[in-house]
Amino acid sequence: MTAATRALEVRRPGALMLIQDGGRPGLAAIGVSRSGAADRAAYALGARLVGHEVSARGAGLAALEILMGGCEVVARGNLVVALTGAPAPVSVDGVPAAGNAVLRLRDGQVLRVGAPTRGLRTYLSVRGGIDVEPVLGSRSTDTLARLGPAPVREGDVLAVGDTAGLAQPAVDAAAVAGDREATVLLEVLPGPRTDWLADPEELFATEWTVTQDSDRVGVRLQGRALARHPDVEGTELPSEGAVPGTIQVPPGGLPVVFGVDHPVTGGYPCVGVLTEESADRAAQARPGQQVRLRRAPGWQQLLADVADVGTVAPGQARSRFRAGLAVPTSGWSRGYTQANVIALPRELAFDFLLFAQRNPKPCPVLGVLEAGRYDGETFAGDIRTDVGRYRVYRHGELVDEPADVLRYWRKDLVTFLLGCSFTFEHPLIEAGIPVRHVEAGRNVPMYRTTRPCRPTATMHGPLVVSMRPIPADRVADAVRISGRYPAVHGAPVHVGDPGELGIEDLQRPDFGDPPVLRDGDVPVFWACGVTPQAMVMAVRPDLAITHAPGYMLITDVTDDRYDEGERVR
Repeated sequence: MTAATRALEVRRPGALMLIQDGGRPGLAAIGVSRSGAADRAAYALGARLVGHEVSARGAGLAALEILMGGCEVVARGNLVVALTGAPAPVSVDGVPAAGNAVLRLRDGQVLRVGAPTRGLRTYLSVRGGIDVEPVLGSRSTDTLARLGPAPVREGDVLAVGDTAGLAQPAVDAAAVAGDREATVLLEVLPGPRTDWLADPEELFATEWTVTQDSDRVGVRLQGRALARHPDVEGTELPSEGAVPGTIQVPPGGLPVVFGVDHPVTGGYPCVGVLTEESADRAAQARPGQQVRLRRAPGWQQLLADVADVGTVAPGQARSRFRAGLAVPTSGWSRGYTQANVIALPRELAFDFLLFAQRNPKPCPVLGVLEAGRYDGETFAGDIRTDVGRYRVYRHGELVDEPADVLRYWRKDLVTFLLGCSFTFEHPLIEAGIPVRHVEAGRNVPMYRTTRPCRPTATMHGPLVVSMRPIPADRVADAVRISGRYPAVHGAPVHVGDPGELGIEDLQRPDFGDPPVLRDGDVPVFWACGVTPQAMVMAVRPDLAITHAPGYMLITDVTDDRYDEGERVR
């Protein structure tokens, strides 16, 4: 590096000195992680102190990240600097100076940073920033991908950029946080693979120790190894996307917390993700330091908290369900088609297709995935993880209602997507027809009837219906509107007396929640996509995987694709 009018001359870089900025956001799709400062909050504070704006969208100020102090630099020209992050003794020409504050260095003055009293990484920010050539839009050093400038060496002269147009340095209004306790507490958001652990509570009950081989790529934890669930022992996942703070558990059972230079994908189960604040704390955890993990406040609420679930995009909804949210999907993602799901062994696939063809009202087929496939054209996701709750049947017996079915998945399973009556609920609501279970935040009530389905040689079972109480003066409208959607059960199969279907008590549904009935309401019954589950209970195949009643797959297909009335007009 060549000398410049304004620069920092490095006499001692310490254990490791790196140039870091806000990183390279938005490049994960091409295999490039964000990288950047390991402790983002400390970096952002330093940038603000020397008059630089901090943006989530761009790289911003290039600062120096100093590992374990022990550095010495000389000002070439008059400079404004700040030291943030791990607190360390600081001096200017031998005179003690403050951290987390603006320091003004005159030409030739020597700034020394000692070993931190706690934490690992101290940030030296200089007004104007370290002026090196950016790589992929950032001046950060990615230690895993080896992108960006090389580590700073003794004798390097680091040019400082232009300060024209910058805000005046000022004392920052934010309080400076720090871990003064011996044990670092890290808050965790739910991950999609917690059920791969035999006992997920062990993740939070164990006191972990940071190992010596931790770095910017990941913080490795030592402690009581986490056992895998017996059903997934010896199984591995396909690689999945990862973010800073991802907690993965390799087969050895010892967690790894991904740092900012993490690989963009990982093949071990993700059992949690640190909050942003905790990811910063993890970056400052020293080898040998104790770490405790705890659930972030409002673990479930953080997943479910949205003002109107109807406005949630299908991909966002599936992401929430994949992360552990389990709620009925009626009313979610308005305007997008929802689907019932059933996966059966390949040798039963043709028989089920014939059963569905003979019973199109309860079993309208929207799509079929080839044996072993778990992705499809109608949804950008994974059929094994993206439904809020599943049911697993063995020989006709319900054995589990898991959050995902990865451990049950087999290469011979053929998945059928069937139309769902939730699709026409929004048109009913738009027409001013109340949908009581949506208003009450409940699951729709569903009932086994005494009406048999039309059987095949191998498959049979009763018709299952869903019921919606409709004001008497709007029944004809409800029949007309739902009739526009034959691919998602269409018009009702019965209106009025439930006894004619063999239903003895409406307040005791076989699936879902009891209905909300108002004066003047008439019970209206639609064929239901839970009918295949009743067939499974009767026929008793060795394995069947379905959605839990009311917990549908939300597809990327818009409802108007199935609106026969729209096509006529």
